[in-house]
Amino acid sequence: RDVRASLVASQGGGHRTAPEEKRGWIHASPVVEVGTLLLATAGAFALNRPELHRAVALVLRHGRGQESVAVILNRPDPTERGPGFGGLGGRHWRIVSSTAVRSMGAHEPDHALVLRGIEAVVGDDMMPEEFVLADVIGELSWAPDELQAEVDAGVWQAAATDSKALVDVLGCEDRQEEAENGGLEHIDWIQECKLQPSLGIDVWTRLANRLCEATAVATTAGQ
Repeated sequence: RDVRASLVASQGGGHRTAPEEKRGWIHASPVVEVGTLLLATAGAFALNRPELHRAVALVLRHGRGQESVAVILNRPDPTERGPGFGGLGGRHWRIVSSTAVRSMGAHEPDHALVLRGIEAVVGDDMMPEEFVLADVIGELSWAPDELQAEVDAGVWQAAATDSKALVDVLGCEDRQEEAENGGLEHIDWIQECKLQPSLGIDVWTRLANRLCEATAVATTAGQ
């Protein structure tokens, strides 16, 4: 993943500035994998599945011949008292940014190392060093090869990303930096970083804009 991102960056003009480094890297990808961000195509679900209209989802499980699982990141709890909507049925997921190293084997299917430094954990199973990026109940699931077929059909746009870009898209980067520098208590950081109901479209827009920027850079470099 990182090697592929380096190749894309080099094709787009080489060295990135400090602000760009802080925002991480992100680019469109035709191939779905664990850690892929899914951007619901505008209008794709507006009438038949409004709960997915302009949704942003993070792929937690995907593989050849395996069921795919993702959670929606931009559907917060409107009461701000509990987890948001992560999908239709399923478990309580927390997407956390972690400085700790967790040992996760095949016998722990409810935990996933999604990106370097980003984990998906079920329920309240967290370490003190972890910070919540998304707190949701439910998940989306697809039969083997079904999600890739939806991406190929243009229902979803798939994006490869690193952990910095994911935090940037969710709008949590400033709160995370302050927390890591000791400026916030752990629980305060969780509450501050939880998405407000009005910000669901903002997350979708930030991801769409980041993808447009990456596409424009790649197009310019290819001319």
